[in-house]
Amino acid sequence: MEYCSGGDLYTLIVTSGGLEQDEENCFFGQLINGVKYLHDNGVAHRDLKPENLILTSAGCLKITDFGNAECFRMAWETQPHLTRGICGSEPYIAPEEFKDNLFDPRSVDIWACGIIYMSMAISRLLWRVAKDDDCNFKSYLEARKKGLISSPFQSLKNGRRDLIFKILEPNPKQRITIEQIIAHPWFSSIYICHRQATSTSDSSIPNTSCSINVVDQQATTVNKTSIANVV
Repeated sequence: MEYCSGGDLYTLIVTSGGLEQDEENCFFGQLINGVKYLHDNGVAHRDLKPENLILTSAGCLKITDFGNAECFRMAWETQPHLTRGICGSEPYIAPEEFKDNLFDPRSVDIWACGIIYMSMAISRLLWRVAKDDDCNFKSYLEARKKGLISSPFQSLKNGRRDLIFKILEPNPKQRITIEQIIAHPWFSSIYICHRQATSTSDSSIPNTSCSINVVDQQATTVNKTSIANVV
C-alpha cells in the first residue's frame, strides 16, 4: 500500500473539532464502496473502526488491518457461510455477536459502518457496547420500540436518519444490506467522491475521486479520550 499522509480517521475525528457534513458523507461513501468490494469478493473485515481507516492527503480512504477478516464465500461457491465468535472493538461490535451462535459476517460489517458514521457525526461513540446492560444502548432500543428518536440521532435530517436507522437495526435479519445502502436515495445523493471508471483492467475495483484535503497528522499526539468517552 502507498504511504497515506492523512493519518487515520480516528485521529481526524478527535483533532478536527467536528467534521463538516460533506466530509462525513464523503468518507462514509468511500467506506461503503470499499466494504461492498470486500463483500463482493467473499471477504468480511470484522474489525471496522476509524483507527483502521487511513487517509491520503487528498482524503481518499483506505481500509486496513485485516487481522480479523474472514472469507465467508470461496470463489467457486454461491452461498455465504455463517460465522461465530466475537471480533473487533466493543463499541463497533454488532449485538448479534454477543447473542447468536451463528450470524452473517456481512451484517456485522454493516453495523460497524453505522457506528463509524455516527462517530463522525457526533464526535463520540453512541455506546460502549451493544448489550442490554449498557444504558445508552438500552435507551436506543427503548426509543426504537416506541418509534421515538433518541438524542444522538436528532441532529440527522430525515434521509440520513432513515439510512442510519436501517443500518443500526438491532435484528440482523431485518438490517439493510450493502446493496440496499447503495440504492438508498440519501446515499445516492452524496455528491462528493462519486465512483469513477477505473483505469485498471479489473472494472470491479472501485476507483473513487477524492476532493477533501486532509492535514498531515502523522506527528500529532492525540488525547484519545474524547471519542472514547460516551456521554
